Amino acid sequence: MELGARELLTFGTVLVGLASGWAMIKSQLAQAQRTITKVSKALQSIELRMDTVEAGEAVQRNQLKTITSILAPGILKKQSERDGAIEERLKFLEREVAAQRHLHNSKHPKIV
Repeated sequence: MELGARELLTFGTVLVGLASGWAMIKSQLAQAQRTITKVSKALQSIELRMDTVEAGEAVQRNQLKTITSILAPGILKKQSERDGAIEERLKFLEREVAAQRHLHNSKHPKIV
């Protein structure tokens, strides 16, 4: 089977069409890969910022929980009662020390 000029021309046209199609597909794939790389880097950056924000948020929540537990009404009441008891005990001990100083620095009572 012999190929004529017409068949060779058709065959050449088909080959050129296939080659140009292949080059176009290859170019579009390279562009798509670059776009995917850019999007991937952007997502990594966003994830890093989100992790930073979430870590800060967790710290703030923990601090708020601690402050809330410290300032809870029940705990403040207990602290106030304890402080009042300590203050009363301190006043009592100060009166005792003053009485002992008075005895020591003044006339001693006669011992029988």
